[in-house]
Amino acid sequence: MAIIVQTLRQLPFFAGLDEGDLLEIAPYIHERTFSPGQMVVSEGEPCQAVYFVARGVVRIRRLSLEGREQVLAYLGPGKSFNLVPVLDGGPNPATVDALTEAALYTISCQRFHQIVRDRHEVALWGQRCRPLSRPTS
Repeated sequence: MAIIVQTLRQLPFFAGLDEGDLLEIAPYIHERTFSPGQMVVSEGEPCQAVYFVARGVVRIRRLSLEGREQVLAYLGPGKSFNLVPVLDGGPNPATVDALTEAALYTISCQRFHQIVRDRHEVALWGQRCRPLSRPTS
């Protein structure tokens, strides 16, 4: 299902874009719904998209070197994840699953690259975000 312009305006990432820009990118942003406990992305798998939480809560977690689960964050509406691997081509840095019924807006890696190249406001917003960093070991 394609996202409408009014919905995009509510996401901080796209708030700086004008109506024309939002109309152009809206067809490439899709809503996906997840049930509680359903996995959104898996740590180490190839990155497919960037995600924006529209409704609900997701949990970001990673396994430590000792095999223990580490919860890194809980994200609610307006928050985004998977920005680093979308931009650097790396794998998903963490596993993300839905804690509640969740609606997420997704943009494929290729489309997101195009949006950032064509609309500098989006790239500048991304600099203010604090995405998950990659493990150093």
